[in-house]
Amino acid sequence: MQDGDVAGISAYQRTYGYIAVTMEGGTRSLVMRRAGGDGVIAFTSAPVPLRADVVYLRADVDFRDAADTASFAYSYDGSNWTRLGDTVPMRYDLGLGCAAIGTAEQADRCE
Repeated sequence: MQDGDVAGISAYQRTYGYIAVTMEGGTRSLVMRRAGGDGVIAFTSAPVPLRADVVYLRADVDFRDAADTASFAYSYDGSNWTRLGDTVPMRYDLGLGCAAIGTAEQADRCE
């Protein structure tokens, strides 16, 4: 990764959130971000310095009893999970009827 790069997973509908590895100042960190229906980032967690070369990312989406939320977690071993950030209220008005889960990558520059 190079400075400015972001790679992670997301849960999205009208509102969305994601957990990702970011590279800033030569340091890789984990962050969780949440955006409102206008697409503007409304929340960014405190960065967690990455302690290993391999990290597992997870999106948990809860549709039970109309909870309609998403949250995010990370793990270094795939068994013990640590939640990061806050809960994303999912607003289902894009015609999908559910949350879409996806991977994302952003590079500020290509070399």
